[in-house]
Amino acid sequence: MRHLWEPYLEVSEELRYTERHKKWYRRRKETIERCFADAKEKHGMRWTTYRGLAKVTLQAMLTFAAMNLKKMANWLWKKAMPFYFFTFKQKKNGTSQILTHEKFRFSTV
Repeated sequence: MRHLWEPYLEVSEELRYTERHKKWYRRRKETIERCFADAKEKHGMRWTTYRGLAKVTLQAMLTFAAMNLKKMANWLWKKAMPFYFFTFKQKKNGTSQILTHEKFRFSTV
């Protein structure tokens, strides 16, 4: 007797070796796996300090929510209007005037 999911496993096994799927899988290591690696290395997901499924699930949800908020902040920062900094020229009588302005955009790290 075959398992209920056996036909689906066979289809997924066939699709795994197509060129389209190989392309997607190469892209996965740059996107999804990078996200899990960041959670592990930068957000303390290597070990858990909590016991019980509910507490560990809550920790994981809060960690990934924080990572998503950081990602959204970076997107918004990169799309925001650049800041204007003005160069002032000091006159001899003590007053200053705006000489030029330059656009600067800070890079996010």
